[in-house]
Amino acid sequence: MLKMLDYTAIKDLFITIKDSQQETLMPKKEIIHELENPNLPFSECIKIGDEYHFAGTLPDIADGEPVDESLAAQTKSALKNMKARLVARGLTPNDVYDVDIMLSGTPEDMKITDPIYVQFLDDEKVEIRPIRRCGGWNWIPAGAKIEIQFVAVDQSK
Repeated sequence: MLKMLDYTAIKDLFITIKDSQQETLMPKKEIIHELENPNLPFSECIKIGDEYHFAGTLPDIADGEPVDESLAAQTKSALKNMKARLVARGLTPNDVYDVDIMLSGTPEDMKITDPIYVQFLDDEKVEIRPIRRCGGWNWIPAGAKIEIQFVAVDQSK
């Protein structure tokens, strides 16, 4: 026998979106405050339902510049930082389903980043590779050559 959910018990978790045809419940967004950096003008991660939307992840930065100059080293560093941000929220690379990779160089740079990205996914034993977009940007913060933005869903539930 199916048990009906008590709407009043869960209504505070959702916002109601109404249009002329229907009413839809959408999960409220939640900022994970304990992991936020108050010096940034944006949220590093917003949780909507079971989805975690992460702001761009850079390679390691020291004194306002990338620690490593090469795109290969910066790619490895950005992926390491991506994993650290996931782990800090109880997630793994297997939870990532959508990735945007921004590069400040030329389309040829994908020949450098793609094998490193695939190796990262293999090393992390990612079962289903996330969808991915890769494009060029004129400018990435701190003079980095790569920035990775991603969305994850907690698969442990």
